Amino acid sequence: MKRLIAVLVLAVAAPACGGSGLARDDSGGVTRAQQASVPELQTGDCFNDPEPDQLDAIDEVEVLPCDQPHDNEIFYSFTLAEGAMPAQDEIFDLSASQCLPAFDAFVGIEFELSEMDVFPLTPTVEQWDAGHRTIHCVLFNLDLSELVGSARGAAR
Repeated sequence: MKRLIAVLVLAVAAPACGGSGLARDDSGGVTRAQQASVPELQTGDCFNDPEPDQLDAIDEVEVLPCDQPHDNEIFYSFTLAEGAMPAQDEIFDLSASQCLPAFDAFVGIEFELSEMDVFPLTPTVEQWDAGHRTIHCVLFNLDLSELVGSARGAAR
């Protein structure tokens, strides 16, 4: 049985405060490859994995139009309530309860039957303290091959 991948959590070492804003079209799609702080990301964004040596201290990722080859796609996002930051295990449980049904609806196939997997992109303690409460549900190919285009309706 596939499980929600909990080991790949893109941690941000310091809270991003604003930024110059991403180049987006009128529908909100990213128009060119560019660096983006994790709090700037939104549902529908596609991005590449960071370098392996940066997994412990990521403050931004390369976001690009989904029609270009990319590693990951944010297919759903949700916001946690104000208050103390939940423990990591609780965040993963909440993510599974939100991301997996959203995956089925987005991709058009049950998660358990898919050739893709998901992970939650979660706020760090610093981001939480700065008011960032958004959890992004991110999909990628199980074989780690690049995606081209959105996985919406891919049924694979």
